[in-house]
Amino acid sequence: MLNPASDEILMLNCPDNLDGKLMKKFIFETQNPTQKQKDQVNLIKHVTSDTISTFIWHSIDDSIVSAIDTTRYVLALQEHNVNCEYHLFDHGGHGICLANEIYAKNEEEIMPEIAIWTKLAQKWMERQMYVGSQKDYKIIVKKCFT
Repeated sequence: MLNPASDEILMLNCPDNLDGKLMKKFIFETQNPTQKQKDQVNLIKHVTSDTISTFIWHSIDDSIVSAIDTTRYVLALQEHNVNCEYHLFDHGGHGICLANEIYAKNEEEIMPEIAIWTKLAQKWMERQMYVGSQKDYKIIVKKCFT
């Protein structure tokens, strides 16, 4: 669990939903988790004003993780005045990682227009360090399951 009062910042690449079979098996060890189990791991339900600064990017056509849920998470961050930056790309699908030649599984996954997220994240981290009086930040990266 993330310590909300820490010097950490969070970068999310399409935060995972709880409806996928893989996630149900991995997190709950059952295909039929209770609502209480789902609520315990639902990031949206745990956002407070102490939640750490967050950078998020997502693709609207992700067929595994709902961009709507990601947007709801961003709204929860905003409602609690949590520093965040969110980029929603109009394409890209699921699990494209850096979207460059190094990580692409095939030519279709090379998307320079999405690969810019790394530069956006770098600039965001630089601003966080400036705002945080040059603190040494631990960076937590959560990436999609592919």
